[in-house]
Amino acid sequence: MIDDPADPARAGVKVIWMRGIADAGPRRATRALADALFEAFGKGAARTGVLQACAPRATALPQSRLLGSRAATLPLPPPRAPLPGDDAGIRPWRFDREEGDGADPPRLVARTTARWSDPAAGAVRAAIVLRDSPRGLVEWGVAAHAERGWTHRAVPPCVRLGIDRQHICDSGGLPVTGEPLKLFPLDGVPPDDGAEDERLALVAGSLGHPERSVGVLVVSLDSRKALSSIDTLFRVHWPGLLSVAVVIEPGRRVLAGLLPERAIPAGGARYFGPSGNAEDDTTFTRAAVRDRHGLLTALLDDALAVRAEASPTGVAVDAATLLTEHLPRRLRPQVPPPAKPPEQESSGEQAPASASGEGAEASELDRLRSRVAEMESVLAGVERRAERRLTLLQDEASAAKQARTQAEQHADHLAGQLAEALTERDLFAEALDDAEAERDAAVRDRGVLAARLADVAPAVASAPPPAASGDRVPGSFEALIAEIAARHPLLVLDDLDGSVAAALDPHPKAASWRRKARDALTTLDAYARAKQRARRAGTPPGPHLSDLLAFVRSGAPGALISANIIALAESDRVEHQEKFRQARMFPVRPATHPSGRACFTAHIKLERCKPPAPRLHFFDDTDNTGLIYIGYLGPHLATGRTN
Repeated sequence: MIDDPADPARAGVKVIWMRGIADAGPRRATRALADALFEAFGKGAARTGVLQACAPRATALPQSRLLGSRAATLPLPPPRAPLPGDDAGIRPWRFDREEGDGADPPRLVARTTARWSDPAAGAVRAAIVLRDSPRGLVEWGVAAHAERGWTHRAVPPCVRLGIDRQHICDSGGLPVTGEPLKLFPLDGVPPDDGAEDERLALVAGSLGHPERSVGVLVVSLDSRKALSSIDTLFRVHWPGLLSVAVVIEPGRRVLAGLLPERAIPAGGARYFGPSGNAEDDTTFTRAAVRDRHGLLTALLDDALAVRAEASPTGVAVDAATLLTEHLPRRLRPQVPPPAKPPEQESSGEQAPASASGEGAEASELDRLRSRVAEMESVLAGVERRAERRLTLLQDEASAAKQARTQAEQHADHLAGQLAEALTERDLFAEALDDAEAERDAAVRDRGVLAARLADVAPAVASAPPPAASGDRVPGSFEALIAEIAARHPLLVLDDLDGSVAAALDPHPKAASWRRKARDALTTLDAYARAKQRARRAGTPPGPHLSDLLAFVRSGAPGALISANIIALAESDRVEHQEKFRQARMFPVRPATHPSGRACFTAHIKLERCKPPAPRLHFFDDTDNTGLIYIGYLGPHLATGRTN
């Protein structure tokens, strides 16, 4: 239906009209514009620079500044080749003077008619009227009749007449140009955010202008490079009836702030109808703009039908009247003749009652016929809009279904990748566990050998050797805690909650964790004893006894664990957030702290990251009482990452 010019639903779009304004600038602007249009029609291509009709001036409409900035940033396209048509002609302009309103001076009015042949519309006849108006503006109006009816395939009258090349606006100040309005910096033009925001504000003002007579399709693109892939926008753009404006994402957000109730979908489009009511707007999805070209051309055909049903306004009324006068009688719109008044005899006698009744019935019948025709026209418009809305909903449903299918496929692909990554992670984790076990065994053997070597020296002959690497490890954490408490008096385990540590026993890696815990506790005891011996000998502890980490790094006798699993403090977030500090507060003896509690931030990692990542928290008081408190042995305490 859309592609057939002979379709009856479209064949009724015979006459359309357009109107607008031009900021006059120079004197005799009406004559200058008339001369420019005459020359443009004769060549089939308008000359650039003939009339800078919308250059910004103090007396100009605010919206005309949009074209003033456009002229500085958007070069006009090169002149067109002569448009197709073998029967083209334009009459000389007829200039008249009309009396102004009130104290206004007489206004100059220019009128002419033109004809041409269009491959899609057939024979076209058009009327053009130019008229001076107050504040230095020129009003223009066009009415055009197409033999086969107007469709999206026809060349727009404003293009054939060269109006789109004259830097003029519609009645609301929106530019009437031959190409979509690009509201973003072009290649080679330095970006100016202030100027771009001002242009977008002017566009928003034009969209809300009560005198706007042009529908506007605002299209949002991800980037300006995407414009080249949407050639449909150029076919939908119909100067004087439907204008296309293109924004990229920053501009779309600016317009959304200026028009919050009429936002443009990201990557999609919004059609602002000429009525200015948000109820008449239509939104298009990203898929509709890029894939469903028929939807956009249907939008243009619907705009043509709506314009044909609307009565002309402003100077377009004069253009429509002039067109009707010059159309052949067979092409003129059929207007039902007015009802004849009942005839009265000269003698003063009343007409027969039957004749009066027949006249009243005929008048009522004509009124009813007119009413039926009006309702049929309204119904046809509603059906067209409903059909377009249904098509849009179907398109959105299809796009949503396609997006869901693609998302499911992508999710399956990601699930496969995740499974492979988890498998690789498990393999690497097993290799890491083996490497750590070998490292721990090597560190443990080194510590035992260092202790035995020191056992030979007379100075440390009294130091009992630590547990050998082959000693049996208790089968539970409670048994391990009891053994350590009996064996190492410098380690205080009085308040250690063994039930928390016992919860680790069912874990598959519990035996490895118990061995690491025993080695860690044995290393803590060796560190405390070494510090105690240094003090008894009357010599201050050396740098290797400054803390547990220095002791292990020095390779001193009794160091059975790696320095990599020792942390003397927590992260800054844990240190400074009260709820995390409270979780690490454990009892100490009054000799250590009068309050009986201290913060145990130093810890040894029995498992690096894998949950439950057991930790052994201790408090080093060897510089004071010579003791080391063991406050916690169990799963990782809460942190900012885990809680």
